[in-house]
Amino acid sequence: MDVEPGQRYVASLWIRNLSGLAPMLRISDMSWQTIASVECIGGSEWSQVHLIFDTGGAKQIRFQIFGGWMSESLRSAPGETLCDDAVLRKAGAEDLDALRQCRIVVDASKPGREINPLFFGANALFMVEDDQARADPKLERLLREMPIKLLRYPGGEMADNFHWKTNLLNDNTKFPFREGPDTTDTDEFMAWSRSLGAEPIFVANLESGYINGDLDAAIREAADWVRYCNIEKGYGVKYWEIGNESYLQGTYYPLRARQYAEAVVRFAQAMKAVDPTILIGAIGPHDINGSNAVEGLDDREILALLPFANEARRAEIDRIKKTKGAMPPPDKWWPTVVEIAGAAMDFAVVHRYYPNDLLVDTRVAESIEALKAFLSERLPGRDIPIALTEWNSGKNTRTQGATQMLLIAELAGEYIRGGVELATFWPLRNLGPNTGYREAIDRESSAPRASYFALSAMGQAFAGGGTVVHTRKDKPSAWSFAALTAEDRRLVVAITNKTLLEGGMQVDLALEGFEGEFASGLLYSANPAESEKIRAEALECEPVEGGWRVELKPYSLAILKFEKR
Repeated sequence: MDVEPGQRYVASLWIRNLSGLAPMLRISDMSWQTIASVECIGGSEWSQVHLIFDTGGAKQIRFQIFGGWMSESLRSAPGETLCDDAVLRKAGAEDLDALRQCRIVVDASKPGREINPLFFGANALFMVEDDQARADPKLERLLREMPIKLLRYPGGEMADNFHWKTNLLNDNTKFPFREGPDTTDTDEFMAWSRSLGAEPIFVANLESGYINGDLDAAIREAADWVRYCNIEKGYGVKYWEIGNESYLQGTYYPLRARQYAEAVVRFAQAMKAVDPTILIGAIGPHDINGSNAVEGLDDREILALLPFANEARRAEIDRIKKTKGAMPPPDKWWPTVVEIAGAAMDFAVVHRYYPNDLLVDTRVAESIEALKAFLSERLPGRDIPIALTEWNSGKNTRTQGATQMLLIAELAGEYIRGGVELATFWPLRNLGPNTGYREAIDRESSAPRASYFALSAMGQAFAGGGTVVHTRKDKPSAWSFAALTAEDRRLVVAITNKTLLEGGMQVDLALEGFEGEFASGLLYSANPAESEKIRAEALECEPVEGGWRVELKPYSLAILKFEKR
């Protein structure tokens, strides 16, 4: 449908849901990227759904009607939905007034997944969380208040360039460049994580074995690390990842899927020979159909790629493949890894950096759900947890202030809803210029940044564990997540208001399947929205006919708690 760029539009639709489905109206651009969406919360009677959206630079949009779209907690089923009177028009003043009103239904009678407290973790980079950092009482206080439940060591990419026995890099001319005695070693990290009450998760150096032409040495190094931690020191480190992002062309040494799978088998055998109680994590793309660009290249050709930077490396890969002529289809990463190393792996590791500046896709965790289903199908009878050991906004979005806070809170809720059990936000603190906007805590001042407020708000609300329950809303400018906690005696609801309209948003909240009284509320906001100075304040919720009413400031995050009567 044709639209004018830079304008605000209204899309509406009358829906009658005859079969208990979850119909949805979705507006996308011509490349199928979601602009706005809203789920129908009406029942078997006719009800109208509408949304207001900005066209941005779009001259055409797709007006999509899903008669049987399903949320995560409602699985696909046959049924019938009637639709009528679809409208698309420019928004007026009365439409903006309507945008300030939102209705959210929390249905505690429809339980979803269990919340694993280990979702609330972060990456501790060995060269950033150094001796000076670990002695900082401000940093310690913030981590305790978060609370931090899982810490990943020695970090992400740098793990494949790190030797644990010496705290030195395999190649100090490559990231992270810094090494030496003032960085955090294994004993210092374990003392720190224990003092914080955090479970450790370690990343074994895989790629240095290929770079050095001695994979056996890399396997021995990993097995020795298990022996040191769990036999000699009694640390009981349970979770061990094999390598970091080896499925990407731009790593220190990119691997073919079969190479990686065979390495996982060998690492697992050697490491579990030392301690059979440990759990081995195999990593791969969040898309189960993904593959590495180096598929089809031999070892000599991959070695020749290493001096090239990422973009130049891709061009060189294309050049090599062109000289080879017709090639067989590349091995898909996860199917190959599961076929070869399925018996050796105990959890699946994925990374996800969300590319938009606000959560517009309510199915952000769909690829994770697909991976869980794939693992259940290929490894029947086994429960393979999903570990999201790096996640954040995309590095090119450069979101800051309340925008970053809302995005991180919403991503956390959607990943939990999608089935992620373990997660470590990347990074706790960062290294390098112009990267601080993605930190949880400022590296120089140890001041909390926008992401921290989202992580701590969601962590304080849900890190004790609980059961996710179904929520639905009638405005795309709001987001909601809820769970039963404290042995189902407490219902905790997280809501975001993603509008900058003056006066904020009035939310009417209906609780189904839970008889309770309002206990407490917190509101997190910033003024202006781009400010990193997030303010937390008490929030009241007043009883109204049919539920509760709460007023949310522009670009704000609310945490509401209700206690069972």
